[in-house]
Amino acid sequence: MVGFHGRWTELCCASFCGWDLDGSRQAALSDGIVGAWVESAEVTYAAPPQNYQEVPTGTVDGTNTVFTLSYSPIAGTLLVYVNGLLATNYTLAGATITFSAAPTSGASLYATYSF
Repeated sequence: MVGFHGRWTELCCASFCGWDLDGSRQAALSDGIVGAWVESAEVTYAAPPQNYQEVPTGTVDGTNTVFTLSYSPIAGTLLVYVNGLLATNYTLAGATITFSAAPTSGASLYATYSF
């Protein structure tokens, strides 16, 4: 939770029209920055949960191409690493990662994503 109490705040936005924050004074600038004198406001933002460096389940034996995550990632958030390098040779269906070529035996495999 972020609180703003009695100070000038610049907020970046694509368009500005009629925004009122608890009766605060506001002004739109031509470059897309909105400045607002905020008398009293509380802003709450809840980011989606994230898994960092999760090791997917599945045997890394040089022949297995299918691995499973704990959760289904939000589209566009999955990053898969093999031996520390970002992998792109996989598809995702739900929580299942399928590589087009199996990671080498003993390779380090982990994924970072929001769910």
